[in-house]
Amino acid sequence: MTNTANRTLWTVVGALLTAAGVAGILLHYNRFFGLTTPSAVLWPALLNRWRGLDPWGPLVAAGAGLVVALLGLWLVRAQLRTSGRRPLPDLHSEAAGDDPATAVGGHTTVRADALTRALRHDLAGQHGIHAAKVAIRGSAARPQLAVRLDLPPQTHLTQLRETVDAAISRFTATSGLRPTQTEITNRITDTPPRVR
Repeated sequence: MTNTANRTLWTVVGALLTAAGVAGILLHYNRFFGLTTPSAVLWPALLNRWRGLDPWGPLVAAGAGLVVALLGLWLVRAQLRTSGRRPLPDLHSEAAGDDPATAVGGHTTVRADALTRALRHDLAGQHGIHAAKVAIRGSAARPQLAVRLDLPPQTHLTQLRETVDAAISRFTATSGLRPTQTEITNRITDTPPRVR
């Protein structure tokens, strides 16, 4: 999930929760648009209508609750990933040669998580970077990088850019993948770097 989508999503969730809280307070103090608490929350017509839905009322409520729970799980899953998109699949390569008579059979598989780990360790090992989180998404033809760096307060961004560009150049030379999009997020933290 991109930073903009993340901020928009949590702004909407926060606004809805705030509105629900304000409505609850207004109901409690009988200030909800001139309605009194008993009639505002569960008025007799609503109770009669709910009882008239038996047995479908509880099933509809359970279904709505299940939908809300699944949306909540989707939201948590999206927040725990560096990006909302699927990670890069493993790369498979069939052996090929110019001369079919001398070509050796076989294939090579490069695990996408190995590439992710390699770039993360390269970045985290650089001076001035406390920790790094990396996600590679897209396809082998159009890979995209999402990087989050934990930095000390006195970081010089020009020097950091050179460091990150060099690490991405090493990644490109090693993997053969040329990222079409790179999203870098920096987070200032006082946490000391991890000892390896």
